[in-house]
Amino acid sequence: MWFGDSVPDGDAHPWKDAALGSMYVYQTSSIAVCFLKQAANDADADWTPGDWVGSTALDGTAAPFSTAPIGSVYTYKSTGITIRYTKMTDNDDSADWYGEGCIYNLGVAYDDFTDGGAAVGTFVMTADIPAGAYVNHSVVRNVTGFANDTSATLTIGDGSDVDRYNTGTPSIFATAAVVAMGAPSGTRDNAAAVATPTLTVTTASDFTSVNAGLLDVYIYFNVVA
Repeated sequence: MWFGDSVPDGDAHPWKDAALGSMYVYQTSSIAVCFLKQAANDADADWTPGDWVGSTALDGTAAPFSTAPIGSVYTYKSTGITIRYTKMTDNDDSADWYGEGCIYNLGVAYDDFTDGGAAVGTFVMTADIPAGAYVNHSVVRNVTGFANDTSATLTIGDGSDVDRYNTGTPSIFATAAVVAMGAPSGTRDNAAAVATPTLTVTTASDFTSVNAGLLDVYIYFNVVA
């Protein structure tokens, strides 16, 4: 096994001289790919990636995605988003890859919300829901109650539809390990990326009265790249 920042070149040294079963880890600032030598034809195709992690957007038409065999797994990680893609077909296209992922914000505090006047405060999540995603459900965890009014409820929307990604108005007034947000009540399919997934907290009277509160939020989806 060895490491480098050069794309494997199967007809050049040291790749062509490596024994079958050799491993080469290609590293850049945004991706790390482990290649395995599976043939000895002095060709680029001798080296196949199988399971790797990076912050490079998946592009099924380009290496290493196009050269990866069916069954390969690529975990895309960036700020506020993780998607685990599996290669299902081999047409040198992004649609070869099927993903399961989520966007998230951890430790969103009451004072991270923007006071919208009266009883409402909003927080725009860091990551986009990608184009082609089908939203399954949302979960809120590790809630410290949004206290000092008499109630506080939460909805998760897309910046226009305030509760697109949940049903009802679950309470976050009390401390709780998990708050069930209900199934998405709006359109689950996202034809285009949603850049403004938005949390909305509504209190009984005035949002400025809230003096505590913390939560972690996750929106889970499936996507074909």
